[in-house]
Amino acid sequence: MVTIQIEFLAGRYHATPWDSQVNEGMVEWPPSPWRIMRTLIATWYGKCTDEVDETVIRSLIQKMASVLPEFYLPSSTSSHVRHFMPGYRDKDRDRVLDAFMCPLGPAYVHWPINGMSEDEAGALALLTSRTNFLGRSESWVEMKVIEGKGPEPNVRPSPIIKERDEAVRLLIPVADSDYLAWKNGEVDKEIEAIRQVRTGKGKGSLTTKAEEKERKKLSESYPENIWNSLQMDTSEMRSKGWNIPPGSAWVQYSRIKGAMSWTPPPRTSLTRADRPLLAKFGVQSSVAPSLTKAVSLAERVHDALVSLSGASPVFTGCDEQGKPLKGHRHASIYCRSAKAGGSKRGEITEVFVYCPDGFDIRERAALESLSKVWGYGGYDVALRLHGMGSPEEIDFQGDTFSEGKIWSSYTPFVATRHAKATRTGIPKRDENGLQKGTPEHDLIRLLMLEGFPRPTSVTRLTSAVVSGRPVLWQEFTRDRRHGDGLKGEDTGTGFRVEFPVPVRGPVAVGYGCHFGLGLFLPSD
Repeated sequence: MVTIQIEFLAGRYHATPWDSQVNEGMVEWPPSPWRIMRTLIATWYGKCTDEVDETVIRSLIQKMASVLPEFYLPSSTSSHVRHFMPGYRDKDRDRVLDAFMCPLGPAYVHWPINGMSEDEAGALALLTSRTNFLGRSESWVEMKVIEGKGPEPNVRPSPIIKERDEAVRLLIPVADSDYLAWKNGEVDKEIEAIRQVRTGKGKGSLTTKAEEKERKKLSESYPENIWNSLQMDTSEMRSKGWNIPPGSAWVQYSRIKGAMSWTPPPRTSLTRADRPLLAKFGVQSSVAPSLTKAVSLAERVHDALVSLSGASPVFTGCDEQGKPLKGHRHASIYCRSAKAGGSKRGEITEVFVYCPDGFDIRERAALESLSKVWGYGGYDVALRLHGMGSPEEIDFQGDTFSEGKIWSSYTPFVATRHAKATRTGIPKRDENGLQKGTPEHDLIRLLMLEGFPRPTSVTRLTSAVVSGRPVLWQEFTRDRRHGDGLKGEDTGTGFRVEFPVPVRGPVAVGYGCHFGLGLFLPSD
């Protein structure tokens, strides 16, 4: 018993069965004995003629052809790609279906070769080690003869197919000792066909001399032996009208059902380290929304993700009982107007969806399914997912999630409290002299609640700068259409905040901060 291991280096096996056309999408699985022996002969001609004598490989091939191998097939799945072959003119292009198998490990061929000499064993080991591909040239393999039997075969020759199995036909060469009888039988069939044609045309039967001449001519058209038959070119076979190679036969094998349709088990959860934290979308629309409508677009994206995810807490911000989650660990949506994206009027060109705890399988599926949201005036907003991963991988501009000591408002900050005063109108102040509840006081309070150090200075800005032009904070939409949220004065305010040490973004606080309001960018 000889066991050959076949490892598919590219994870693909391309080979069309002999009786199929390439566009049928069929794959020969397992590789037929006929294909394997032709490959070994080709390897000998190309790489081993100086090291392996022809008599040795002829004897080896004869012994391999005299027995039927068994196979072990790993779990695998079939797939395909479709493309056009180039032609001289566009109309001459042919559409091609390229089908292949994707094995999840090496396959094994168990060949019960009896009486193999040391020279033949050495030749087989050398030939398999120097074989680079099996099937088409893109089926890169690493073959070797291994010690022992290897895995138990799961594909065997069998005239009877059990209920849990399925039949598969494999092309094999007949034994060399049977080849001459096979060839004579084929010649007899052709002579009989000639007799019937002559009889039908009223020409009479063949004379003995004419029959011997015709028999000799037909016999010479066949390969002399199985060694020569295995070396015949496919075009030569077809030119002579053979539908299968001379000296070959179909043998029925039993293969377990589902051997070509394995699907991996669904992953129900990702580890914390594997979860992407950030998803980036490109925005396309005939009438692109302005950055001043960031909270509106973010809310529409939020509603779509809640629907697509089946109301995942990562997007709703609430548990199964509808109670708000604590710690602000759910997703935030930030809209950006990037000059690199061609923004000239301050239109939104990018949307970031960020979650500090990452997106699991359920949320990733929702993000991958999101393709558009409704737009005003019937102009839907198309969203194209550019990628998911860490902020360093996705935020190429490196500002929203970068480090800096000085941060300036990108969208207006809306305070969550009102200014506090006594009944007599005297402002209530904290230990630093700031009136409690004012936008400055509330901004500092919220930043410290988020874990940032207390700013050394907070300065009001009169306007935002969008695409090089000033935009008043009052021009921004500062209300959500749905949902509750703590909100103080309706007027938005912009600030320049300086921290004692560099801090890492995102820096977003205040009312609507999960929908793009209160976003700061570094401005060192």
